[in-house]
Amino acid sequence: MSMRFNPPPNWPTPPAGWTPPPGWRPSPSWGPPPPGWQLWIEDSTTFARPPLPVARQVAREPLRSKGPAMIVVAAASCGLGGFVPPLWAARLRPHDAPFRRRMYAVAGGLFGLTVVGMGVISVADVDATGSPTGFLGDLGGTLLLVNWILAVTVAVLVRNTDAGAELPAVAVVLARRRLRDQYRQLAMSDPSLARSMGIGRPDLPRHLDDGGLVDLNAIPAEQLGPLAGLSAEEAKRVADARQQFGPFTSIDEVALYAELPDTTVTMLRELAIFVPR
Repeated sequence: MSMRFNPPPNWPTPPAGWTPPPGWRPSPSWGPPPPGWQLWIEDSTTFARPPLPVARQVAREPLRSKGPAMIVVAAASCGLGGFVPPLWAARLRPHDAPFRRRMYAVAGGLFGLTVVGMGVISVADVDATGSPTGFLGDLGGTLLLVNWILAVTVAVLVRNTDAGAELPAVAVVLARRRLRDQYRQLAMSDPSLARSMGIGRPDLPRHLDDGGLVDLNAIPAEQLGPLAGLSAEEAKRVADARQQFGPFTSIDEVALYAELPDTTVTMLRELAIFVPR
């Protein structure tokens, strides 16, 4: 998404296409922007990125639908192809490293059991019909039978592997993001209730979890650093800009007035809130 600079009506009109350079600050004589004014807005002249082709979006559907076929592979091969289902399941979760390691270990165990069983049978005595016999023949047959049972069991267990399953850590982060969004909506619809609840005020005693929101207009200057994740210099610049220009209305104002680096702005965009006063 492309953004363009949107000067308030009480500021001088800049040349067409002008963008504030690094370190630029508006003249105090211009006055603060109107409440709620967005200094950066989406550039409607740019084209939105086209959606992913349908073929790419459903690319994993055929893989997911092969779950029952994996059972057939394990059963019809008498367990010799038992390593295939766990490898298939691992492929469905390319970013789930612990799950993939488990599936690789299972596949390796089944393949190893197959090799050992076949190896034992190959050195066993044979009867007149050429069938393995004796202790080694029985041992090899038992190993292959156990491998067959395990292979089918594994195929049944992994048949419904979900390619879109969230990793535990990702699920926690996404849950807290949803929590922040809900409290942001509450703060915009009912600011007085948000202030009474202490939304965005981890510096106050309270009994709620707002997902880690920080109200950059309300948190005392001396606590901005540790509570907002800012360095001492960044916290000072934010506090100075807040005192000079008044309450912020958006993270873009904070970035502009306090001259924050992109990495800090990205972090604050997730956590910052500006409860209307």
